[in-house]
Amino acid sequence: MKEGTARMTARHLRVRDFFNIPNALFHLQHPVSVAATVSFDFRWLGPATDPSAITGPPGSSGRLFMSPVTGRWSAKSAKGFRFRSDPSGTTSVFGQLGRVRSGVFSH
Repeated sequence: MKEGTARMTARHLRVRDFFNIPNALFHLQHPVSVAATVSFDFRWLGPATDPSAITGPPGSSGRLFMSPVTGRWSAKSAKGFRFRSDPSGTTSVFGQLGRVRSGVFSH
C-alpha cells in the first residue's frame, strides 16, 4: 500500500449539455445542445494499492492505482437546469488513478 493524495479540480468549466446520451451521439433533438458549466473537486486519499498494469485493448499501456476517493460535482445549463452533489462530498469504495496510453488517446 502506498500513502499519498491526489486532487483534480475545475471551476466553471465550459461544456455543452446534450440532455441525454442518445442525443449526444445522434443529435436527435433541437437544439442539439446548450452552453453549460461544470465544477468538480475529486480527492484520492491513499493508501493506494500497488499499481496494476494495463494490458488491453491491444496497444494500450499504463498503470493504475486503486484508492478511496471523495468528490463534489455541480453543473448548470443555459436552459436553467442545475445540479449539485451533496455538499459534504461523496465517498466511493474505490477510485482509480494513473496514466494510460491507448496508442490513439492519452490521459
